[in-house]
Amino acid sequence: MAGFLNNLSATQVGKGLWRLDQPLLYKSDKLNKIVAVPAGFVCDFESIGRWLTIGYVLFANTANRAGVVHDYLYRRNSEPRVKRVMADAVYREASLAAGNPRWQAYTKWLGVRAGGWGSYHKKSVTWKPEK
Repeated sequence: MAGFLNNLSATQVGKGLWRLDQPLLYKSDKLNKIVAVPAGFVCDFESIGRWLTIGYVLFANTANRAGVVHDYLYRRNSEPRVKRVMADAVYREASLAAGNPRWQAYTKWLGVRAGGWGSYHKKSVTWKPEK
């Protein structure tokens, strides 16, 4: 059964950016393996375009751990390295594992399918934000 194996521990390092204090472990049934997002990984949890105000109010920060796993799988050198469609499927799976209702996980999945193409494989796992 898919699920998170530990809690999220992160420190804010910039506006909307967070660095993991410890690895985040997620067991994925879709991938049939454990995804280990390393300590030090920098991400924005669940980024929803702020211009989508209603979407932001309804969905932002409802599954931050799922957002971390998704951000990690979108990096060009993640382990495992997966196609975008699989990263998005794992995001939906992880959103459900985080306790989001099905309608919400599905809506988030639709959002990343529609808008995620612009950030897939654009950064590396060790990306550092500009200061």
